[in-house]
Amino acid sequence: MIFVKKAVLDACVIFPASIRDTLLSIASEGCFIPHWSQMIHNEWQRNLLKSRPDLTQDILNKTSEIMDKCFHGSCFNDFHHVIEQIKLPDANDCHVLALAITVGANFIITNNLKDFPKKELSRYNIMALTPDNFLVSLYEQFDMMVIEGVGKQRARLKNPSKTQDEFINTLRNAGLVKFSNILESVKREI
Repeated sequence: MIFVKKAVLDACVIFPASIRDTLLSIASEGCFIPHWSQMIHNEWQRNLLKSRPDLTQDILNKTSEIMDKCFHGSCFNDFHHVIEQIKLPDANDCHVLALAITVGANFIITNNLKDFPKKELSRYNIMALTPDNFLVSLYEQFDMMVIEGVGKQRARLKNPSKTQDEFINTLRNAGLVKFSNILESVKREI
């Protein structure tokens, strides 16, 4: 029996659509169980609206609703009682670790590793990883399932559709450099 790991997705990895879609496409293949909260939804939406005034709150709410519907139970909000016991460099990140503790997550997926010190996370057997390192580790464990998920992700892109090279470059430009190198080596399969 394979033990499926749980990962809390920090707002900074949900904000870029390409990273969010890659993580969730691979999660839909059963490689890991993603988690987030309404606080995380609010944060990524707020930050995205600042940089993309062409988007609306309604559009972003629909994205959150789709995520919550497709990954039933992944949006979890009963963790506030844990926040007060957590000490992080930025108190605004305590809710992310509190969520991870409450749902029994193995990982926090974030681009802000400095905000989640190993010493504090190790108290709860949780590790913070960048999305790039997390995706590489998933590939090492579930190579065919990861490729299947990424292939389905690329197939869903219609407006505009992307060639394999364009798709891989989009992920590389989003910061998934090591993972893009893997996809480059197996691109005939995506």
